[in-house]
Amino acid sequence: MFMQRTLFIVMLLLALTFVAAQEEEQPFDEWADTPAVTLEGCGTFPTVRVIIDGQETENRGFICNGRTYLAAREILERLGGTVVWMQNEQAFYAQFPEHQRTVRVAVGSRTVRIYAYNNAVRTGAGSEVRTLHLSAAPIICEGRTYAPVRAAAQSVGGSVHYDARNRVVYITSPRVASN
Repeated sequence: MFMQRTLFIVMLLLALTFVAAQEEEQPFDEWADTPAVTLEGCGTFPTVRVIIDGQETENRGFICNGRTYLAAREILERLGGTVVWMQNEQAFYAQFPEHQRTVRVAVGSRTVRIYAYNNAVRTGAGSEVRTLHLSAAPIICEGRTYAPVRAAAQSVGGSVHYDARNRVVYITSPRVASN
């Protein structure tokens, strides 16, 4: 009887181990049919299409830790800004004179500072108007700065919609939304 119980327990443990091994989550399982991008020194990420004001961006966005990233310069310029990179600060300033604001985002920081626009200053930053706190910080990979799409769009008054089924991010700039 003891031998049968022991054999039964061993068999049960083996079966549970087999089932657990079969159910182990595979990386990017839900993204299996989605193209991926490999960024040297950063990793491999599933990509998504990004459409700003009805036009697809030149580069695809990528998903990292549940956030969609796109090259900061591309998204901010497409939203109507002029981008100034400040190497000494590891930050960029996006000037939006039309909306009387300048946005400052530093790599690795989850804080976005929004300033009143001042054309007398190279960065366009006047007095600070408000601060936004992000759930994800901009990153540098392969010499390019990537920003979270939603944070970049919303910091200048744009709106964002994610179509999960088709893996497309739609962004509407403030100039289109106001028309």
